[in-house]
Amino acid sequence: MTPPSLQRTVSYVAPQMAKTGLCVADWSFADPQKNVNDFSFSQLTVGGGLVTYVFEGKSHFDVATRGLDGERKTPGLQLQLSKVAEAELECMIACVQHEVLENATKFGMNADDVRELFKSPMSKNGTFPANLRVKMSGTRYWADGALTDAPDSHAGRKWQAKVHFKSIWIAPNAWGITCAALDLQEMRTEVGCPF
Repeated sequence: MTPPSLQRTVSYVAPQMAKTGLCVADWSFADPQKNVNDFSFSQLTVGGGLVTYVFEGKSHFDVATRGLDGERKTPGLQLQLSKVAEAELECMIACVQHEVLENATKFGMNADDVRELFKSPMSKNGTFPANLRVKMSGTRYWADGALTDAPDSHAGRKWQAKVHFKSIWIAPNAWGITCAALDLQEMRTEVGCPF
């Protein structure tokens, strides 16, 4: 039986979500494929294409290339979300969890694993805005409608971001959603002379 809060999440689609491709009911989840590191990946598509989401986000810190243990990792960036983006992504994540729970054996898990081992790509601390962790390999940068070079630092910038929800990843002790920044365009605000 589905908990009432999840049932509401699965059945409700906000009008803006229908435009962005975040309606998980329209997604296809490929059969998981295992790699050499004992991880499995289930590719996500919608209508045969990429599952993407465009939103504005702030990066307060630079791209991280090392984990807490000091080991090198895929470059990643934390993007602070607006309330609208946070609500849309929370709904999308709940729907993905529901899909995986309903098809746990397909993903090599049982219902308890699905509930207990999920690692969200979003993080939230108290009343502060939520952040979305995105991978930065191959990210394109834009300015005035043209490709440009990556900045020296991502810290303290506001971006229009196009994020690709690439796959479900499944490890022996965790599972989650792979999020990659396809495109970033810095949002510049015009500051008028105060005098």
